[in-house]
Amino acid sequence: MGVAVLTWITSRWRVIVASTATLALVAGLGVWAIVALAPAPRTAVDCSTLEAQTFATANTLSQACHADVEVLGDRTPWQTTYATAHNAARLKVTTIPSRVLVNGKWAPLNPNLLVDKKTGAIHVAAAVSPIKLNAGGTAGRGKPLGTITRDGHRLDVWFPLDLPVPEVSGSQAVYKLGKGIRLLVSVNVDATGFLPVVELADAAAEARFTALLDAARAAHGGASSGIDIEFATRLSDGLTMTVDEQNAIHAVDATGESQFVAASPLMWDSAGKQLPVKATASEVGLTDRTRSPAEGDQIASMGVKLARDSIVVSPDPAMLNDPKTVWPVYLDPGFGTQSPSRWVAVRKGGYTSTLVNWGDISSSMLGQGTGYCNQTSSCNVVFYQRLAWQFSGLTGLANLAGSDITDATFNVDGEHSYNCTAQTTTLYRTSDIGGFSTGANWNNLAWLQALGSRTEAQRDSCAYGGRGFRGFDALGGAQWAADNNSTVLNLGLAVGEANMTPWKRFRANATLVIDYNRPPNVPSSTQFTSPAVNSCVQGASRPVIASTTPTIAATSSDPDLTTVQTAFQVALQSNLTTIKWDSGNLAAMANGSQRATAVPASAGLVDGGVYAWHARAFDGTKYSATWSPWCEFAVDTTAPMAPTVSPVTSGVPAVYLQDVQGGGVGQAGKFTLDRGSSSDVVSFSYGFNNAANPGAATVDATGKAVIDFPAPTTTGPVTLTVKSMDAAGNASPATQYQFTVASPTEDGIWTLDEGTGTTAADTAGSPARPLTVHGGAGWVPGPHALFDSRAGDNALNFNGIDQSADTTAQVVDTTKSFVVSAFVNLSSTHGAGPFSALSQDGPTVSGFQLGYYPAASCPGGTAGCWTFSMPDTAAGTAYTSAFSPVPVTSGEWTLLVGEHNATDHTLRLWVCEVGTPDNPATGDPVRSQATRGGTAWSAAGVFALGRKQSSTGPAFYWPGAIDNVRVFSGQVLAESKIRRMCQGAEAGDFGGDPVALDPTVGG
Repeated sequence: MGVAVLTWITSRWRVIVASTATLALVAGLGVWAIVALAPAPRTAVDCSTLEAQTFATANTLSQACHADVEVLGDRTPWQTTYATAHNAARLKVTTIPSRVLVNGKWAPLNPNLLVDKKTGAIHVAAAVSPIKLNAGGTAGRGKPLGTITRDGHRLDVWFPLDLPVPEVSGSQAVYKLGKGIRLLVSVNVDATGFLPVVELADAAAEARFTALLDAARAAHGGASSGIDIEFATRLSDGLTMTVDEQNAIHAVDATGESQFVAASPLMWDSAGKQLPVKATASEVGLTDRTRSPAEGDQIASMGVKLARDSIVVSPDPAMLNDPKTVWPVYLDPGFGTQSPSRWVAVRKGGYTSTLVNWGDISSSMLGQGTGYCNQTSSCNVVFYQRLAWQFSGLTGLANLAGSDITDATFNVDGEHSYNCTAQTTTLYRTSDIGGFSTGANWNNLAWLQALGSRTEAQRDSCAYGGRGFRGFDALGGAQWAADNNSTVLNLGLAVGEANMTPWKRFRANATLVIDYNRPPNVPSSTQFTSPAVNSCVQGASRPVIASTTPTIAATSSDPDLTTVQTAFQVALQSNLTTIKWDSGNLAAMANGSQRATAVPASAGLVDGGVYAWHARAFDGTKYSATWSPWCEFAVDTTAPMAPTVSPVTSGVPAVYLQDVQGGGVGQAGKFTLDRGSSSDVVSFSYGFNNAANPGAATVDATGKAVIDFPAPTTTGPVTLTVKSMDAAGNASPATQYQFTVASPTEDGIWTLDEGTGTTAADTAGSPARPLTVHGGAGWVPGPHALFDSRAGDNALNFNGIDQSADTTAQVVDTTKSFVVSAFVNLSSTHGAGPFSALSQDGPTVSGFQLGYYPAASCPGGTAGCWTFSMPDTAAGTAYTSAFSPVPVTSGEWTLLVGEHNATDHTLRLWVCEVGTPDNPATGDPVRSQATRGGTAWSAAGVFALGRKQSSTGPAFYWPGAIDNVRVFSGQVLAESKIRRMCQGAEAGDFGGDPVALDPTVGG
């Protein structure tokens, strides 16, 4: 159960509730602050100082020390928060601040005025909001009469007349303005503002005061006339002044919140009981006539208006001119921060004006009376009076239901009764007319609902029923506010009004204590945690789980932040009244915790069964309003059969048959997975070569799924492992499908070993695509013959002017991946360039070119470089080229390998220096690459040696020899393959490994 304490400190209220860890007192308009408390373990701690910074720490200390512990972090001028020894929270709030912050440290409230001996400056000793008063000065815009600073905002107020150096005593400064005229400026008892009261001793003093005002207006100007008093003001940036319906002036910020207020001004005479002109030291803070009306004084409201940045107060001429008026007369406009609370005394009979935020009548007559006062010796005149208090900003109360509130008590300080005969006082719920200000009166403040009553006397002279706080049952009023979503609760005290015998006096300080316990919330986030199924559904979409003892979970919370118990039930889905298992209320957990529990085997859940479960919360007193919605599930513990695997044979780069070599590096494939007769399979789990992170594929309407085999980067055996997965998560036995990624093989090989004639055979193409030699290109010994590696090796030699060789049909699909290679040897006249060793014609330009570029085209300004390039467009307006840093030396053999990877859009060039028989190279390949721009396009013309195609015709004729030309279509090569191709002249015998130059070796 939570205990809410609402204490009347402002028109804003705070409520606290018990919690496991923290006490949150949320500042601001109409906010409930809630704390939930859970038992803390008793540990050996230091109990010498019963204070802690946080509620959690204070709660632990209070339980260990069996004492109340103050929460320092929640301390305010009005509020003191405790963690109690009874594992609860207590909020103590005072109408008068018990402490204030002075230079960052807490100090007792002190409304007295201090005078600086050097400067004469006057300020309040220890106030909630810093206040300074005028030490004497001229009228107009000199030094203000008073200044209040609050939370970065500031209000300056000027008096229209010159001010002498005041007499300062206690919390009051007295300025003598002329004969019979005094300005008495008093600091509010709670040190939140100051009250300038003009005292006029008699009618002649009134006339003199009016003359002084006229003279000041003549000298300084102004918006008033006659006895009107103009208080010039200045506000800090962001504040503006408004007037409410009760003639109170508010300085509001951009959000509309009042930062400062000038209460509706009143004037009163001295018709009532005579009080000291100045309060004694023991009476500081109590009411005297220089601060507010005494009992029996005639009271009138004064007019008020805003004139530019001034407040003009107009005394009531009827009272001033009434021969019944008893002088002195007092004129009261007060200035301060927003009033922290509201209470009124409404009257009829001899007095009809309303007392707002009334205080003690005097030091000997505390509080105000309620009832019928008909003895003039006590009341001065015969009148009726009732007292009422307003508790506003109760947003938390509006979130409750009436049944949530278990107790409510209104506590008020009873100071006096007419005699010692017990009389009944009744607490009522009242209306909210006039905003609990001067707009409220005897006729419009309705007494709506009688709540609690007490029959007693309250005076110290009585044998029973002395003075002190009285608690009244306010349960019905709090329940009404909760049921009606009201954020305001107005309470009033009334007694019998037939005669004066029931007359009683009460002080303004009051509290409202509410005990309440809201039902816990309906559990939320209902789900399975094992197996993990984060859903709660009904019908065909219900989850299927592979367990007869699943773990179910729900999150239970309480609006009061108390600990909560959770209960679960499992039932047959077909008959929800057949409960298979009831957990009962499980052990309490902290508010908002997830409670998980395993359904035991004794519940009797079986394979194939369909069930439902739900949860309910319990806070130790109340259950949640309902169970959570039913969460349905089906049980399936039978594994499906193993799936079948078959390769996709059309529309793919490569087909990978089981236990067969196929495809190659860079050639992707696809496979079809089939669940067979296991109709409950919803997906497949698969991986290639036992992948650490297996893929998943969803079954289609036919029970199948097609998966991709990404383009491989290496050759060799591959094992595809597949399991069928049903809706419950059961996995089938694994199916393993093995295949081999074949080593690359050439789609075209021209060894150029013919030695004579005008044609060169294609020994690998299917169909074969022989080369036709043009322009009289000649035959020369190839590198195998030169290096004595293989007899009969020849090469074609071109003049670099008009000689070439080409096929009659397309060899390379330039839109796909491909590799071309050749051994080349440039003559000594190679410097002019560029020269093309291999190319394939397109509509306008060649689709690729492998060869040599001169210095101007090479990066870094080298003397010339090997290159593999492709135009980005069919028109040849832009090219992507891979340039090699390997130096170009004429007369030496070099292996060039060019690769186009259509998957990652890169061009790669490997250059392997072979050298000469007299100066063999190491045969180590050097790779260069570039990322291609544009979109791959088709160059479907002839494959050419010794030239390329340009927009003007054949170009880039090759000066030198070319041998052992190879083409790999639709694939790329592993770098290990390139290295084997590039091994060169080691030990002077062309490497001892004939792979690089032997056209019969394919991989």
